Formats: sequence, C-alpha cells, structure tokens
Amino acid sequence: NYNKKIWSNRDNKTFPSQKFDIIVNHITEGLMPGVLTYMDRLDTEVSAHFIITKKGEVYSQVGLEHGAWHCIKSNPLNPIVKARTAPANLYTVGIEHEGIHAQTQGRMTDAQYKASLEVHKYIIEQYEALYKEPFKIDRDHIIGHYEVSDNRSKSDPGVEFPWAKLMADLKAWDAARKTPTTQAVMDRKNGP
Repeated sequence: NYNKKIWSNRDNKTFPSQKFDIIVNHITEGLMPGVLTYMDRLDTEVSAHFIITKKGEVYSQVGLEHGAWHCIKSNPLNPIVKARTAPANLYTVGIEHEGIHAQTQGRMTDAQYKASLEVHKYIIEQYEALYKEPFKIDRDHIIGHYEVSDNRSKSDPGVEFPWAKLMADLKAWDAARKTPTTQAVMDRKNGP
C-alpha cells in the first residue's frame, strides 16, 4: 500500500543500524517535489526512512535495516536518547511529513495523518517481527525531532502535531490486534 521510491544515491547517506526502538517524527520545512530533489542530492547529509506527502503518498527512502541521517543528538529532552552514548541515527526511524511550520504549525491533512498512522503501524509491526518483542507505544518511543536536538524547537514536527490523537489511535489499534476475535474465541470453545 505504499508508494515506494528508492534513491540510487543513498549509499553515502545510510549505514547499518543498531536495534531501532524509537520513531522520530519530522516536518520537512519544504514542499514536494523539492523535498525529494533536495534529499536526493549527493552533497546533502539528509535522509529519512519515510516521507509522507500532504496527499498521503508514502515514499520509502531508507530501509529499516539502515540508519538514516535525520536527527543529530544534541542535549536531548528524551530520557532514552539522553541516556545512550550511541548516535541517535543508529537506533531511530525517521518519518518526514511534508509541510512548512509557519503555514501548518505541524497540522496534517486527513490523508497525510491516515498515511502517517499506517506508517507508524508498519514500523511497529516490523520491529516486532524482527526482535520478537512488543514495541513500546508511548511518548518516550514515539517522539519529535525537537526531543532529540536542542537546536530544534517544537516546530519540528510542529506545535500542533497531533500527538494525543496519534497515541490514542495507535494504542486502540494495538489493543484491538491483541484481542482475540469473537470467531476465534467461539472456535476455541467449540473445539477442533
């Protein structure tokens, strides 16, 4: 369900990652297609795992098995990032959301929000498949760029980024997928 665009020039901007366990949300501070052009340039040390357009299109730029150049650690607010000595790019997954903070304040279109929610679910499912443990769906593990770098204000991903809605929707999805369906419960009661 994802539009996939893999860049050929990413070799110098990706590296093997460690176990990823934090999702970092960003705002592009630019609009499409300029964002794609900029991130594809060889002279920029910028990349992200996913880019989500205002139309809800999802671009996969870097595979989850690689780190991306999306957040340099600098006096982080996040307690997990603060406690670790490794560069944050090694254990985080970056999601860029198309937008300019001065115009959107981090608000997303409905299509963009729906796509972002699906990308978060996808990352969580991939984590659980790879590491055979549940992903922690909380604000310590799903964060904004401003929580990794003190040179970023809350404008990355935005002061109106829908944190409460995103967390509520992810927790509801998580609970629903862990609850046996009515049919499955009936099948167990009735036996083979």
